[in-house]
Amino acid sequence: MKRQTSAIIREMTADGKRVPLPEPVNIELEFSAIDTGGGFHDPILDFSFRLPVDNAGALEGQEVSVSMLLVDPTDGDNTLRLNYRGRLAIRSGNKLESMGRLKDEQVSRAIVKFIMRSLR
Repeated sequence: MKRQTSAIIREMTADGKRVPLPEPVNIELEFSAIDTGGGFHDPILDFSFRLPVDNAGALEGQEVSVSMLLVDPTDGDNTLRLNYRGRLAIRSGNKLESMGRLKDEQVSRAIVKFIMRSLR
């Protein structure tokens, strides 16, 4: 099973420091797993986003701990706190880009619940 959706990043921190978001930022999400009928086996969540931020160079190229509050654009009550460790890169002017992947035990029940609710 493979499902794609998107969400909005409402707030973000990198290494514990707040990253100001001057506008709503979309994050593309792709969830894939083997559906066993009673659960999911080998779950993977891939995601990518682009952030327009000032002073992006301070974060570029470093491996950082990122925490994001995601909100389903069609259901404001469906939220998820997503944490990962990865690199941020500057692309297209002053925009930070990142792609990440969470696998197996990194994909919590809360992540699966958020994805399934956002697909309704």
